[in-house]
Amino acid sequence: MVTGVTLIIGGKALLENATIKLVRGKKYGLIGRNGIGKTMMINSISRGEIEKFPSDIHMLQVEQEVVGDDETVLSHILACDVERTDLLEEFELLKNED
Repeated sequence: MVTGVTLIIGGKALLENATIKLVRGKKYGLIGRNGIGKTMMINSISRGEIEKFPSDIHMLQVEQEVVGDDETVLSHILACDVERTDLLEEFELLKNED
């Protein structure tokens, strides 16, 4: 839990003295109207700009708009996980060495 979080962007307070509480092992998503600061908050967390926010959290950001194709939503999301993709490629290389 991180308390006393204030996030000001362009002179506008997105969060004032807020508490952010996340439970380890759970997955979260932000939902809300356009322009209220969801992306700015996630970017601030990703860049380590929120004091006392744990740095060992695995965060995945998914763009709002994806060009339409036959790929599933899950496939798009998993493809965004660079660490996972790298590990799978390394696994395939190691598997093929045997």
